[in-house]
Amino acid sequence: MSDLVNRGANAFAEGEYLQAASAFQKLESIYSQEPEWKSNRLGAKIAPFAGYAALKAALFDQAITSLQRFINEETSDYSQDLFVKYTVALALKNKGDFSEALDAFARIREATLSVSQQSIAWIHEADIHAKQNAFDNACSILVRITESPSTSIRVRTHARIRLLQTQLDQKEYQQASQTLLSRPWESDTMPEMALLAFLSTEAGDLFLSNELVEEAREAYRLTPSKSA
Repeated sequence: MSDLVNRGANAFAEGEYLQAASAFQKLESIYSQEPEWKSNRLGAKIAPFAGYAALKAALFDQAITSLQRFINEETSDYSQDLFVKYTVALALKNKGDFSEALDAFARIREATLSVSQQSIAWIHEADIHAKQNAFDNACSILVRITESPSTSIRVRTHARIRLLQTQLDQKEYQQASQTLLSRPWESDTMPEMALLAFLSTEAGDLFLSNELVEEAREAYRLTPSKSA
């Protein structure tokens, strides 16, 4: 047992998620009926790592099964419980089970008082709506987040970038220019600013090709120079 625990933990720490998920799954399949497993609540301790490793390894069904078992058990660790529910929601989204994923993210919003955590769940819901071609719903959610003073600057910036990308993809160039240029960008953290630099150039090219010359000029000004 200890060998599998160490193998899984080391692989997880090194970012070798497929190996970690395999070790954790083997650990559970062999030892989950042992008295020590239940008395020490090893399943509850290992499940968050096993589920996240499976998610990162794109083993979505394995992630959901492992984490759902954790959710069904009693736990007093609120932050761990929220992390597990968030990982399940991501697995459902990445698997393409959009209806269940929307429900899962909604439950996360209901379970936390943090506006930023709620907004992160909303961003994922907006992404699901966009994947389902419900672009008006997606943009409405993202606009609401970008205008929320209670949400952290970084989350607002991420939502604004997602909104800009959606508008550019849908060729809504007037709306995109408003999103990009109507007010200053508050964040100076990566990777948000790297994405903004890329999108500013893309937006500038698209604005210029659609005769939005002044908007294109302003968009290009947001792109850092090579010497910056």
